[in-house]
Amino acid sequence: MGNNILIADDISINRRIIKAVLKNVANAVFYEADNGYEAFRAVRSFDIDLIILDLMMPEKDGFAVLAELKASRKYCSIPVIIYSALDNIENIQKALELGAYDYFTKPLTVEQTRSVLPYKVKNAIQSYEQQKLLSRLNARLEKEIEAVKYVSFHDKITDLYNRRFFEEELKRRDGSMELPIALIVGDINGLKLTNDVFGHDEGDKLLIGIAGILRDSCREYDIIARWGGDEFAVILAGAEANSAVEVCDRIKNACDSAAIDPIRPSISLGWSVKD
Repeated sequence: MGNNILIADDISINRRIIKAVLKNVANAVFYEADNGYEAFRAVRSFDIDLIILDLMMPEKDGFAVLAELKASRKYCSIPVIIYSALDNIENIQKALELGAYDYFTKPLTVEQTRSVLPYKVKNAIQSYEQQKLLSRLNARLEKEIEAVKYVSFHDKITDLYNRRFFEEELKRRDGSMELPIALIVGDINGLKLTNDVFGHDEGDKLLIGIAGILRDSCREYDIIARWGGDEFAVILAGAEANSAVEVCDRIKNACDSAAIDPIRPSISLGWSVKD
């Protein structure tokens, strides 16, 4: 699979020369632009691996294109090699400060044609490939870390927070500016009987059903956790006693109206408020 190289230069003969010099480098596939706007259109349209950019172009010069590329979160990592007749140190320094990968001047010398330009291009493409690989590995690692973090703080059966998270959150909120805080603790009725008579799969269904009722009865930002085998706990931040009573009533009413499958879900509840 070839590497996509964009050559942005307003003079067509210069583009042809560069293509001829680089035709055997990295199985290159070339795209061309004769001004800054066309260059950006190509970057948006194709998966560009390297840009060879002339500084002096009509409508939008190379400095403006380079600055816009490096300001873009999506395109800032694409290596840009500046190719220009402007060979004074100020222009070179400005281009490098804007984020150019490298710089060479035109017209091309024999030495540049044979080795310098192909060498610069190979290095730039290799560096970009390594950078993309590293980004993919970092993204995969971040996902794996998030997955491990999620598992470490969530109950496997109900997908609620687990005891570890609940107790850490309780310590964090204790004495905080979120007072008053209501704490509801619940114990499922009949879980052991369900496991013994109908099997643990039905017991898990009962746990999942209660977990769903708790979610529906609480606010989105309340902390709901499976605290133990058949025990649940809820932290209601900024809640007075009447709010805790309302939540408990909603939970009980939801249980009373639930289907019998194989038994109707039921949970004993208690609450307290710290103010």
